[in-house]
Amino acid sequence: MSVNATMIAIAIATGAGLLLGISLPYMKRNYREYIVNILVYLCACAENSLKEGTGALKLAKVYSEFTANYPALAQLVTFKEFSALVDQALARLKDMMGNPKIRSAVEGGTNLN
Repeated sequence: MSVNATMIAIAIATGAGLLLGISLPYMKRNYREYIVNILVYLCACAENSLKEGTGALKLAKVYSEFTANYPALAQLVTFKEFSALVDQALARLKDMMGNPKIRSAVEGGTNLN
């Protein structure tokens, strides 16, 4: 390899590294938002099937469903981060429950799965 080709390869590698270093936090933030959106649905399903007073069981069900259906996304977050994302999803779901149709679907006998 000539000196020019080596310099070009180094420049490309450096540029790629900088691009990845700059964009990775942004991509991870977007993945978190995507995960929260998924968790809103999974939490609604867990609420629908397990009802009140089963918080730990609901969390286990949501975690199980999430890791089974989205294994690549599950690798991006620790369980502690996952629990925090579930809290965000539950806050969103609580806001959505102001809509009578959504409340009826989540609390009623409608099968959301």
